[in-house]
This record gives sequence, structure tokens and C-alpha cells, in this order.
Amino acid sequence: MRNFIPFFLLIVTISCNENTTLEKPENLIDVKTMEEILFDLSLMQSMQSNSYTSDKMKAYFSSEYIYIKHNIDSLQLSESEVYYSKTPKIYLEIHKKVLSRLNKVKDSMEEVSKKERAKQLEDFREISSTNFIDTFRDVLIFKWEVSRNL
Repeated sequence: MRNFIPFFLLIVTISCNENTTLEKPENLIDVKTMEEILFDLSLMQSMQSNSYTSDKMKAYFSSEYIYIKHNIDSLQLSESEVYYSKTPKIYLEIHKKVLSRLNKVKDSMEEVSKKERAKQLEDFREISSTNFIDTFRDVLIFKWEVSRNL
């Protein structure tokens, strides 16, 4: 057993020391385009999982859209994904930019939503106050007419 441990460590050291160089695929997608693709894929995935999206719209959210929009094919995307995933510094930067863009979209959607809710609340208050005044006036007129007929 004692002889086995040094032998095992030697094998592990030799196998880990293998010099593997990462070759760029010849049709590598550039960093900016990869960021665009990942951003689009994130939005599409989000929209597909949204219950408010119609089934007709969901049909448009396929990988074919990405391939056509960015003028790429599935092999090119796959090879680029593998390459960037093996270069973590670049891949992390791409994902940070995508996350930043997604947060900006989220913030702007929340701002639009807040403005829309404020407008709806204002409209409701206006309608409610108008209806209250009209209802109050109608009640007074009714009471006056009833008291006049007595």
C-alpha cells in the first residue's frame, strides 16, 4: 500500500501537467456579439416563462430567431460558448454586461409600471370623487323630492 501512494501521486501529477492549449474556433463569435446573443436569449427565456405572453408570441421565441438575427448557426454558437466558458475572465465579463443590461431593462420596466399605476390611481380617484359627488347630489335631490311630496 505504501508503494501505491507515490505511484498514484506520480500518475496524477503527470496527467495534470499535460499542456493543453485552448484553440480559438475559426468562426468564433466576437465578445460584443456574444453579449448581444446572451442578452437576447435571457429576454426570450423570460418572455417564454411569462404567463401573460400569448402562445402565438411564444412561437417566435425560438433559437432560429437568434441565428437569423445575429447571422450565426448552432455550431458556431456552441463552439463559441465552449471557448468562452473555458476562458472564465472573458466569460465573466460578458455575463456581467448582460446582467447589467437586464437590470437596466428591469428598472425601466418598473419605472413604466409605477407611472402606469400612478395614472390608474389618479383616474380612479377622479372617477370616484366625481361619482361620489354625483351620487351625493342625486341622494339630496331624491330626499328633497320625497320631502316635498309629503
